[in-house]
Amino acid sequence: MNLRDFLAAIVLSSTSLVAQADGYNFTTVSTPSGFTLIGINNNGESAGTFNPSSGGALGVFYNTANNFYLTFSNPNTTISPSDTFGNGINNSGQIVGSYFIDLSAPYIENSYIYNGSGFTNLSDPNITTGSQQYTIANGINDNATVVGAYNSQSNGWIGFEYSNGVYTDIIDSNAYQTSANAINNSGAIVGSLAFSGTAVGSPSYVNSGFIDIGGVFTLLNDPNAASNSYGTVATGINNLGEVVGYYYDATGITHGFLYNAGVYTTIDFTGLSINKSTTLSSINDLGQIAGNTSDGTVLHSFIASPATVPVPTTVWLFGSALAGFIGFNRRKSVQQAI
Repeated sequence: MNLRDFLAAIVLSSTSLVAQADGYNFTTVSTPSGFTLIGINNNGESAGTFNPSSGGALGVFYNTANNFYLTFSNPNTTISPSDTFGNGINNSGQIVGSYFIDLSAPYIENSYIYNGSGFTNLSDPNITTGSQQYTIANGINDNATVVGAYNSQSNGWIGFEYSNGVYTDIIDSNAYQTSANAINNSGAIVGSLAFSGTAVGSPSYVNSGFIDIGGVFTLLNDPNAASNSYGTVATGINNLGEVVGYYYDATGITHGFLYNAGVYTTIDFTGLSINKSTTLSSINDLGQIAGNTSDGTVLHSFIASPATVPVPTTVWLFGSALAGFIGFNRRKSVQQAI
């Protein structure tokens, strides 16, 4: 299950809450009911999806500073009501996401880059014809490089990178599914790999997060993730090399995490009377995190701001930090994170 589908399974609310935990100040987004925020940039602008009560979905541009938002719909969708999803946003305000062309067979979903006035539509050419022709863009950096995943039918989900009209597969042969979820300006990509579940009582698949730097995969497995759970999913990365995502405990509840220089820190929203889940979806260079939390019934989008702002000189240099790892290419290289 990807992050969008996971969040869509929960009813949303517009209630505004404020909490503080783990060195972060949490503020829920006070917007009309039905908003889910996924991406955040350095200007405090977010991208996400609005699910109106009348049905369908609209992409969202949201400014966290003044609670201002705009909704948009890809004009190439042929269904009514529209199904347009917002996933990632860069510092220029370009938004990426996906939209359904048809909800009947063969169920075609394409991606887009939206710049506020027009759409550039994306469909991975490696996708095979047949049922469920999906290309989903998840993240975009300031170089307008896009990452996401497409459904290859026989091989499940395969990650992709799109740059200057060229699509490149992001895949690990040891996993049966790959999703690329975010990319920073240095080209470091984070996402998730799905492996067959083997532990007693485990689900049919188990996720491992990853960082892909120059084709070398470094696995991210939060030590707090239960062995019989769905594992760990990495969803966002900033230009300081900080990674966010979520992991599953033994009861199936999700918890947010921050990964930096080999250290995992759990970040859970604590402002609800009953906190059933937290997912972190993106992080900007100021350390602000977009995420979602639930009491099991109602979902609240939030922005988590660190109590102290990170200093640029403390950038974690990916090249030097990982120079000792040995790898080959995107199809073969996998390393376990310390």
